[in-house]
Amino acid sequence: MEGHYRSGEFNKTITFLGSFWTFIKDMARPWKAFFENYVLKVKNDSRQVVRKLTFLDYVIGGVSLFLMFSASLVILAGIGIVSYQSFMWLQDGIWQELPLFSAFSFLLEGTALHGWVSDPQSWLGLHNMVVWSLENIPLALVLIIDGMAVIFIVAAMMTMGLSLRFYQSKGK
Repeated sequence: MEGHYRSGEFNKTITFLGSFWTFIKDMARPWKAFFENYVLKVKNDSRQVVRKLTFLDYVIGGVSLFLMFSASLVILAGIGIVSYQSFMWLQDGIWQELPLFSAFSFLLEGTALHGWVSDPQSWLGLHNMVVWSLENIPLALVLIIDGMAVIFIVAAMMTMGLSLRFYQSKGK
């Protein structure tokens, strides 16, 4: 009796898998048509645009890619800091805070701005806001958000530039 039960379940499973595969093929059919009609058209149009790019376009593109790569390194530095803090927390059970003030002190030590933060003579309200921000905002958060912002801005500018070149090439 038990073997018959398993055989019936096996047949149901095979039937379900066959129906599921048919469903997947039916769902893929419109995407195949989309790919053939639109993606290949975009590929051909982009080839025409690339042929009409100038030397300045390539220089700006290279600078943009360098900025995006640099921003990616900044994001990785932020992730590295969080990873280090997590590792130390797992090891000791104590979260090692790394506020923005540590980077500020390291980078701007000996400058007038660092002197004002250390011993303000004026603008005391602004000093309180700046010190609170430097002491309470995590360095990793600033690095990750700034890196993402730079990538987003550069990608948006590259998209606008390529769109402009595309419509210029279509107009000629």
